[in-house]
Amino acid sequence: MNLQAMITRLHTNDHITFDHTTIPHNNPEHNLPLYLEVVATRRKIKRVIVDGGFGLNICTLKLVKQLGHSKIELGAKTITITAYENEERDSPGTIVVPMEEGPTCHNTTFHVLDLDLPYNMLLGRPWIHVMQVIPSTFHQCIKLCHEGQVVTILGDPEPFTHCRALHSFSHVAYECPSADVVVPLQTEAIKN
Repeated sequence: MNLQAMITRLHTNDHITFDHTTIPHNNPEHNLPLYLEVVATRRKIKRVIVDGGFGLNICTLKLVKQLGHSKIELGAKTITITAYENEERDSPGTIVVPMEEGPTCHNTTFHVLDLDLPYNMLLGRPWIHVMQVIPSTFHQCIKLCHEGQVVTILGDPEPFTHCRALHSFSHVAYECPSADVVVPLQTEAIKN
């Protein structure tokens, strides 16, 4: 790249930066994962984790059913996924979900797992690259360029608001009412 092209790139308005003013809390030493609240199939979905270390997008079969789909509607692409503890899990298939993130809308392919997980969706590198977002766990947000403007989407500061977390040395289990998982945009959430 020549010098003139580099200077031109520095003067455009669509560069993404992070600084100390965008830290959303008073604890810069936090170790929190980045959770978002997204809109998928015209429903708000809580506990959506963004993890650039994953080469897949994952969602739970429970969420697929809450979005009105069945297991037989899944795409035929079955794979075996190796989990954190080197345990292998079979995905019964894939599903394409229309998702809105800020001003953008994309169809996102998820591998489905029939497991209880501490998230409803995991957005990995395929989503990060297609959306061209820059996630920051430190700043608890994602940033993207849209129509020449930098868009910041803040993380969900309380993804487990209505959940009870049970901690042990070997695993973490979450009990969440279904109304907290998927909330239609046009109606009120039903509390159990």
